[in-house]
Amino acid sequence: LLTPPQKRELYGTIKHRMLRVLIPCSGVESTGELLDILEKELKSGKPSPVPDWYEFAPARGGPRKIGYDECQRRECYETESFDKKFARCSNCKQVTYCSRACQVTDWKARHKQNCKQIAKHRDDMAKAFNFQRMFMG
Repeated sequence: LLTPPQKRELYGTIKHRMLRVLIPCSGVESTGELLDILEKELKSGKPSPVPDWYEFAPARGGPRKIGYDECQRRECYETESFDKKFARCSNCKQVTYCSRACQVTDWKARHKQNCKQIAKHRDDMAKAFNFQRMFMG
């Protein structure tokens, strides 16, 4: 049997992998529900459709989006889907939210303390990537 931390890790790993390959799992709160979605997709024989708004990353390395995002407010289980693209924090451009209400709640609870640091990290990574491109071609 798995311990609660192991269960959370398993759930997070499966959910992350599903979102990365554009399998939506909005509102799902358990590993069993995630597995049900995967089983349904396997039985259908067809992959989940790719939404028109989704842009594939043309470059290797550097900042890019791969797969669907999930709402970053703790205890929110919403994920992007074929029909719904999430908004990003206008300052750090890294954190996504399913709604304005989740954004406001998370801002007060924790994001306000981290936003500037996240934005600086994003800028530093972009500079490093651009520097690498200068020398690698």
